[in-house]
Amino acid sequence: MYVFLIQEVQKKTLKNINFHIESGEVLGIIGSTGSSKSTLVQLIPRLYDVTEGNIYIGGIDVRNYDIKSLRDQVAFVLQKKHLVFWYNTRKYVMG
Repeated sequence: MYVFLIQEVQKKTLKNINFHIESGEVLGIIGSTGSSKSTLVQLIPRLYDVTEGNIYIGGIDVRNYDIKSLRDQVAFVLQKKHLVFWYNTRKYVMG
């Protein structure tokens, strides 16, 4: 569990989030505008640090990794929803 607090606003944007991803697995995070998807993703490679709780990779708290080593192990791709829609539409129309 972790909590992230935006200092300027003093509002908790993420709390009580738990998930486990095996090595090589892919996770999609979907949500509406302003639902803190980007904040969640930015916490993993420590672009921001959690204000409460912990984030673990390989059983090690991300704050105990060398920052370069951590970021070399984590990858994420941002994708706009219209690109996904276009791909799925093309896939079904073109066969």
